[in-house]
Amino acid sequence: MGGHIKGVKNSIKRVVEYMANMRPTIIVRVAFCGYRDHCDEPNRLQIFDFTNSCDDFINYLSDVSATGGGDAPEDVLGGLDAAVTRITWRNPTRVLLHIGDCPPHGRRFTGLLDDYPDGDPNGLTAEQVLREMRSAAIYYFFGKITEYTETMTEVFQSIIGEYPVFDIKDTPDPEGLVEKFFDAACSAINTAITLIFKKKYFFSVGGRGLNFTSLYFAKKLYLRENYITSNAKWKLTFVSLWTAPVLWGDT
Repeated sequence: MGGHIKGVKNSIKRVVEYMANMRPTIIVRVAFCGYRDHCDEPNRLQIFDFTNSCDDFINYLSDVSATGGGDAPEDVLGGLDAAVTRITWRNPTRVLLHIGDCPPHGRRFTGLLDDYPDGDPNGLTAEQVLREMRSAAIYYFFGKITEYTETMTEVFQSIIGEYPVFDIKDTPDPEGLVEKFFDAACSAINTAITLIFKKKYFFSVGGRGLNFTSLYFAKKLYLRENYITSNAKWKLTFVSLWTAPVLWGDT
């Protein structure tokens, strides 16, 4: 997981610069929520609230390490709950990219060694956390590192419907991991913007909805027809959620 933290740190500025170049009307704010496991208190959660500064975000990640863990599962539900409720989501387009290598606690999610086979010891449920996320209008995307999260994905999708899952497995080349995160982050942002725009303005292109290129054209058309200045800004909030590993000890 240490390599994935570096991947986030080394690619986030590229993500923001890419969005600024491709879609100058979009302002990207970034935040971070890291989770470990219940045995890792008081360092179970690490939260860095939204900022417009990539440098501040990168500096914070420089002090984050992938340590801790006891059994195989992690406090996934606690991490998701914190990302939804303890971070200041203000902007209308909201993206949560969750990168994880292990499932939540409970037989529902895993057959791995589990200190809490009956589920989250704090009483959180996937239904509660995911529906709260949906009610907050946050678009959820998952970066898959191992096969251990497949059952979790099936359960989550049975609750909130299908969502994109990106392959962010380790690569021998560190730059390859950076590219994977960059591609996943840009894809997540583009998808969320398209879905928000379709939902709000009901545009359709060729009977298939909006692709990203058509989205920008349709947005300019809508602004012009409604006498709104083309300098209007779309604000987007993007949080990276990750877990520390327990199955291996890379830092």
